[in-house]
Amino acid sequence: LHGVDEAEEAAVRENKIGNEAYIGVGRRAIHAFHSPISRLINVLRIYYGQYWLSKLHKWDFRDETIGRYCSLMQFRWSLDEGKTWDLFVPDKSHVNISWPQITTFQWLQYLTIEDWDRIKSDINTIDEPTTAARLLFRTHHLAARGELKYAIIEGVTTLEIAIKEHVRVGLDKDLLENIQSFYKLPLIAQISALKINLQEIKMKDLKLAIEAINIRNKIVHAGVEIPKETKEKLEGLIEVIRGIMSDRFFKFPSAQMGNSIRSPENWEEAYKDVGSESFNNEAS
Repeated sequence: LHGVDEAEEAAVRENKIGNEAYIGVGRRAIHAFHSPISRLINVLRIYYGQYWLSKLHKWDFRDETIGRYCSLMQFRWSLDEGKTWDLFVPDKSHVNISWPQITTFQWLQYLTIEDWDRIKSDINTIDEPTTAARLLFRTHHLAARGELKYAIIEGVTTLEIAIKEHVRVGLDKDLLENIQSFYKLPLIAQISALKINLQEIKMKDLKLAIEAINIRNKIVHAGVEIPKETKEKLEGLIEVIRGIMSDRFFKFPSAQMGNSIRSPENWEEAYKDVGSESFNNEAS
């Protein structure tokens, strides 16, 4: 770091944890560190095939203190050209945990007793997941990891393949040859046409899916960044895909929803409260 003044140097040298001058140096250090190291990791991951490397996460003061981030990244400081090194911890290390409001619908995305009964049948009737099912899984995985840009690109591809699989299963070979013009329609026109015959697709989700397609096109063709509302539109897109693939059962739980403690009786009561009708209402 260049231009470190005497007060900043003294705060670091004397390890004045929590001192504003020390924290100020920490902010500058993180700013100088993140961009080049992130670029290095991306080069290794993408161009040199080292996919097992994790992306470098950014520091967000709402999630963790600057001290925790510097500790996690193993920051060290030296004032003698690297001959000796000491820990760099501008303030106390702690993380802020926020507990999201979890709906019963979200909890029902996890495995239930009924799911285990269905799984017994699945393992005897499902040979290999279809291409669309595999891509839908990837879309869900990317979305759960917060990689919405890639999730929405993958999701629109999944939608295209899901439509083709749906039509191919429903028609024989001779009829398939007669509807090739259907595939030449814009994707938005295709899903709008399918909505007429598929009650599983809700109008709300259809509108969100159309917006998701438009976002995907802007990302791919114009290189724009994703808007803040992308997550909701992606969820609508996934629901439309699930409606098109209604012959199969899908769930989309999250790996990071936090904990919830209830008595067995309360869990049972919550589950009974969400019957098929109320489940669909809450899901919509």
